Amino acid sequence: MFVRGNAATAPERVAKIALLRAARLTLEHGGDRFALVHSGGMSYHYTTLNSVVVGAALIPVGTSAGEDELAALVVHVYRPGDAVLDGGERGGGAAAGGARGGAVYEARQIAAELEPQFKP
Repeated sequence: MFVRGNAATAPERVAKIALLRAARLTLEHGGDRFALVHSGGMSYHYTTLNSVVVGAALIPVGTSAGEDELAALVVHVYRPGDAVLDGGERGGGAAAGGARGGAVYEARQIAAELEPQFKP
């Protein structure tokens, strides 16, 4: 999934929009959790890592700058009852162990915390 802002959009805002979009897509597809398989911008040399705070979790989202700010995420959606890929347990809070040792994030919690930041 790609999220694109314009030149005036802060990288942190693009990162939050990308994470909110991942949470919404997870919920729309019947999932309750997701893992970030890949997070980055479109340019290796100009990628910035932004940490989005949700609850007690710091979620890394990469963006790249050029004419526009851009974030690219690849996510693995977990449906209720799905086993976590690395055999880890689903934990309380925003994150638990997951795909390739990475964290699994609770989609509803992320949506609940980030959506108010984008309402007029």
